[in-house]
Amino acid sequence: MSDMQLVSLRDVELRGKVRQEGYSPEGDGNTQVARMTPRGELVTNDLMQQFVFDGRAYIVSNTARETALASGASFSDTAPFALLDVPAGTTAIPLQIYLHTKVDDKTQTLLVTMSDKVRYTSGGTAHTPQNMRFDEPNGSACTFVSMGSAITANSNADDITLVANHPQVEDYNSSTDNGTLEWTARRHIAPALVGPASLVIYSYGSDTMAMFFSIVWGEMGTSDFKRSI
Repeated sequence: MSDMQLVSLRDVELRGKVRQEGYSPEGDGNTQVARMTPRGELVTNDLMQQFVFDGRAYIVSNTARETALASGASFSDTAPFALLDVPAGTTAIPLQIYLHTKVDDKTQTLLVTMSDKVRYTSGGTAHTPQNMRFDEPNGSACTFVSMGSAITANSNADDITLVANHPQVEDYNSSTDNGTLEWTARRHIAPALVGPASLVIYSYGSDTMAMFFSIVWGEMGTSDFKRSI
C-alpha cells in the first residue's frame, strides 16, 4: 500500500478505546489504540491530573488534621519522620510533597530520600492512603507510616536525596518560626519508584519540631508501567 498523502484526507474521524480506569500496555514497537475518556477526549492532559481522573492518585496527611506531629531531635537513618513503602509489583510516582514545621530555635533539616527497597520494620502510626477521586475506584498497595523516632526502619546505605531543606534564620518569620518545604512534579523531575522501593522523609533539629504534612503520589501496577519482554 502506498503512503497516504495527508493533503488527501477529508472528514477524518478519530476513534480510540475508552480506558478511564484501566490500561492496555504494549511493548515498544507494537501497535497501540489511542486512549480515550468516556467523554470522547483523547487522553493528552496533564499527567498529574490524569492520575486523579484514573483513580490512581493517593494522599496522606496528619491523622488528626488539626494536630501537628512531633519529629526527632537528631538524624537517625533507621528512625525517619515518615516513610512510604512501595511493594514489589507496584510503581509509585511522587506528585507533591508538602512539609510545614514550627520550631523554637530556628534550626531544622528536612530530607526526602529514596531507597531501592521497602524500609518499614515496626512502630509508628499507619495512615490509610485516600484516593483523590472520591468514588475510590482503586485502593493503594503502598504502606505509609509516620511519627519520627517511633518508627523502626531497615538501614540503607544507598539512599538518594530527592530534595533537602535547611532553612536559615532569615528564612523564618521571627514571630512564628515557621519553615515550609514544597516539592511538586510540575516543577521538578519525578522519580518512578518501581517496587520494592521507598520514599523516606527525615525531619529533625536540636529541638523537637511540630510538623504538618501532605504527600500525594500516583500509583499503578508495575505491569502497567512497563511490559516484560
